[in-house]
Amino acid sequence: MPRVLNEREIADFLLEDIPSDGESVCSVEPDEDDNNDGSQSMMVLGDIPPELQPEVDDGFTSDDDVPLSNLVLPSTSASHNQTEVVKPKWKRHYKMEEPSEYIGGGGVPTNIIDLENVTPTQLFRMFWSEDLVEIICFQTNLYATQKGTPYTPTTPEEIEVFLALNLVMGIKKMPSYKNYWSSAPDLHDPYISSFMPLNRFGWLLNNLHLNDSNMMPNKTAANYDKLYKVRPLLDILQRNFDNNYYASEKVAIDESMIKFKGRNYLKQYMPKKPIKREYKVWMKCAESGYSLDFDIYTGKEGDKVQVDLGGKVVRQFCEDLKYKNHKVFFDNYFNSYSLQVDLRKDNVLACGTVNSNRKNLPKLKDDKDLSRGQYDYRVSNTNVAVLKWKDKRSVFILTNYIDPTKAGVVTRRERNGDRTEVACPEAVMQYNSCMNYVDKFDQLKSTYAIDRKSHKWWHRIFFHFLDCAVVNAFLVYKEIQKEHHPQLDQLDTKDFRRSVYQGILAPAQAKNGKHSRRSLSGSGPSSPLPVLIKRHKPSVPTELRTENNMHQPERSTSRRCAKCSTKRSPARTVWQCSTCKVPLCIRKDKTCFVDFHKK
Repeated sequence: MPRVLNEREIADFLLEDIPSDGESVCSVEPDEDDNNDGSQSMMVLGDIPPELQPEVDDGFTSDDDVPLSNLVLPSTSASHNQTEVVKPKWKRHYKMEEPSEYIGGGGVPTNIIDLENVTPTQLFRMFWSEDLVEIICFQTNLYATQKGTPYTPTTPEEIEVFLALNLVMGIKKMPSYKNYWSSAPDLHDPYISSFMPLNRFGWLLNNLHLNDSNMMPNKTAANYDKLYKVRPLLDILQRNFDNNYYASEKVAIDESMIKFKGRNYLKQYMPKKPIKREYKVWMKCAESGYSLDFDIYTGKEGDKVQVDLGGKVVRQFCEDLKYKNHKVFFDNYFNSYSLQVDLRKDNVLACGTVNSNRKNLPKLKDDKDLSRGQYDYRVSNTNVAVLKWKDKRSVFILTNYIDPTKAGVVTRRERNGDRTEVACPEAVMQYNSCMNYVDKFDQLKSTYAIDRKSHKWWHRIFFHFLDCAVVNAFLVYKEIQKEHHPQLDQLDTKDFRRSVYQGILAPAQAKNGKHSRRSLSGSGPSSPLPVLIKRHKPSVPTELRTENNMHQPERSTSRRCAKCSTKRSPARTVWQCSTCKVPLCIRKDKTCFVDFHKK
């Protein structure tokens, strides 16, 4: 009795070499810049008039001539999380479909906007939240207990002071943290040393912990996590970064670096980068530079070689961008034809540079056939466009929403100093203007970054994300001030950082009152507490001013009142607050001292 063939056996039978009509195939010699497998791109000719046809048409003239291997049953080796790619057909006369309008929001959530008189410290605590401080405090005490040596347990308040002092050290940089407590007059810092003894700061730094090491899975376990020691930090920050800002219409995906020269298998070596040895972090940033999401690269999983790593990163970051018509930009490390097709199906618009030898891309004009400002392009039957633009060098762009026929002009400077205008496709112009969002974030972070050297591999990651929380809080503050309080003065990154740590340290200042500081020659008078000079009169952080304890009047020199004095009507007083160190009137007809310490 004859056996009935199953679908796979039928497919194998059909996939045998079946010759097609030789008269309908245009034979073209393969080019070295074509697809990696040497196959030619397919283009449908049909009944197109000769004047609309390109000079050279590679591939097949009709669907009847396409090999059955391209039409029957997808390959079983394809990744399960992306669509099996059928070879596209590329033509000049194909038109790009107009994308739909952006339907998402973007920017600061209303629950943050509605806050009255929000301060930089409040914004910072929305990112470096209370639950994270509690975890750091508990795990630090647990780690010290497991070591078995006597110790004084730390508290959440002390952990916050420790973090704030590290933020101060990002502005006032020293070769070693011990220099801030040095007895040498040129190194000693009276402000930092007044809040915590050197030995206590060193103890906190040595015992700082985020996760119980005794509960860490074995490397051979299925649930082993290479980032176990910092996992609570990463999870909480990812949640807070996502909750406190909505993705804008335009988003950029790129890699960032955390400098580290120690020994660790997560470290990457990239000889062409300014920082050659570092941890690699994938980042998704909004138009303002705000870090929406991040993912630390931990190397290959097991013994398997990762295929299309860049595409997987983009697909992961675009999960929450689907069906809103976001515009996403990334470089040639991530870009591919299959990625563009998948994103367009999910209503995610994408644009980026691409390597010319990627699979399923057509052959474009050679460099010798293009002069500066000229470009060549093709559009596929799947609504993806590839173009090659000649500047000083050739630039390849792959996009799923920008019409390649649209172009503008850019200004270029010649060797003799003259400026000339050069034609430039719109896709290249949009890419250049939107791809720098991650670089914008890195620039803001690097200015006053905490450069803490450590033998522990995860300390670099910990302090890196402490800086990231400050930068994100600054970008939220900047947007609130710009859109809703334009009359208020804008703080730069340094002043915002100062406001953050001064607000955190305010309770310690109010609690301790006058800090006994060791003078340069031994025991001497205490130094004044920090006072901000704002325009024509002094002011102090809100968190310190509104503390209810330790605000007592004391005699001082005659100075202008910080509450009622103005340029037109100056008022002087010999009284000042013992904690705030600002002059305030104490008279029968004035209540400046009381009014100043009210919210």
